[in-house]
Amino acid sequence: MATREGTRSAPNSIKVNCDASKMGNEDLIGFGCVIRDSNGVWQHGCAGIIHHHSVLQGELFAIWKGLMLASELDYKDVLCETNCHEAFILINDSVLSSFNETSCLIRRIKDLLQR
Repeated sequence: MATREGTRSAPNSIKVNCDASKMGNEDLIGFGCVIRDSNGVWQHGCAGIIHHHSVLQGELFAIWKGLMLASELDYKDVLCETNCHEAFILINDSVLSSFNETSCLIRRIKDLLQR
């Protein structure tokens, strides 16, 4: 499930918090994700940098990376949280209007959410 920021996770579930931001004047986007249990205790996380992308692509990449990490760790009940309204809308929209790098990330995210 993808949610906007502020949703409580259910007992025995995990929450993936994702974020991205532009780094200085360069064409770099930093991203990170944190996986916490239902008590809010840190379990896993990751961070990195992507080059020549928009902040929206960074947000989507962080969501995808966080969901991939949760899947690799075999978590079943996953709540993914973002503070990026545009990413939230794109992921929850039933139709993708174009085929580009952003739509590919959205498809990958939707596939992970359906598992």
